[in-house]
Amino acid sequence: MEERKMGSSLGQLFGDLARQASTLARQELEYAKVELSRKIVLVSKDVIYVCIGGLLVYAGLLCLLAAAVCALALLAPWWLAALIVAAGALFFGFLILIIGINRVRRLHLTLDRTMGQLKEDKEWLRKQIT
Repeated sequence: MEERKMGSSLGQLFGDLARQASTLARQELEYAKVELSRKIVLVSKDVIYVCIGGLLVYAGLLCLLAAAVCALALLAPWWLAALIVAAGALFFGFLILIIGINRVRRLHLTLDRTMGQLKEDKEWLRKQIT
């Protein structure tokens, strides 16, 4: 009779542990979703500003490049003026592109809090099992 009580209480303990671990996993997943959503909102706002600003700068740059070709065409043939302006634009454009790529690479988009909490939960579960 005593073994039966002990067996059922051990089974109940494992059942409770499984339910708690399942609840914990669901809560951690929800926490990760919230954290990720916040980061996505922050990045998306910045991306919208970058896109709008980039389009306006692009339009202005095209006008300036056309003006530079026209001005340089007074001193050299049209084809040479266009070639010189295009080479300068490509050089500076490539330089700015490299800077932008390096800045994007430095963005810190990992889910630090969630990962830390998951490590703590793993340790807690390990202690519960042993």
